Amino acid sequence: IVKKSEFADQYALVLGGSRGLGEVTCKLLAAGNANVVATYAKGKDDANRIEDEIVLKGGDVKFVQCDVLDKSQFMRNAKIRDQRFTHLYYFPTPFIFSGEAGVFSKDIFYEFCKYYVTEFFEIVDNLACKGLKRILYPSSIAIEDIPLNMAEYAISKSAGETLCVILEKKYSDLIVN
Repeated sequence: IVKKSEFADQYALVLGGSRGLGEVTCKLLAAGNANVVATYAKGKDDANRIEDEIVLKGGDVKFVQCDVLDKSQFMRNAKIRDQRFTHLYYFPTPFIFSGEAGVFSKDIFYEFCKYYVTEFFEIVDNLACKGLKRILYPSSIAIEDIPLNMAEYAISKSAGETLCVILEKKYSDLIVN
């Protein structure tokens, strides 16, 4: 269903590309001939499997180990640091079902905020000055229908979505979906 050159104009960075939505995104982008660099934090075997599957189908993706919470690691990686990405697909996440029903944990909240707010901001702030034009920042149904054991997650994702609006105002050429 993806046309061979549908994404040929994209220099895409898929953060969290070794599982779930990130994996599917890598495969779709590669099928549409995008230039794709994807990251994994812990899933090296998953990343290798996905890379093999994409290459077998005639596509191309380059996976790099990179934890978004480690700024120095992120910026030391030449495949990320030296590339001018036009598109960012943001999927890094910790385990989201870590809360306790009816209890708010500031430690869990701070961990989620690192992923969805502070580190996301720093990554975008760094890439926006290098030509970043579009971001996919997935929402969550947990923002509207907040399960009692996911308050920390829902609040941090909501803050991340607010940050996306701010980033679009800060960088007039940037579009966030």
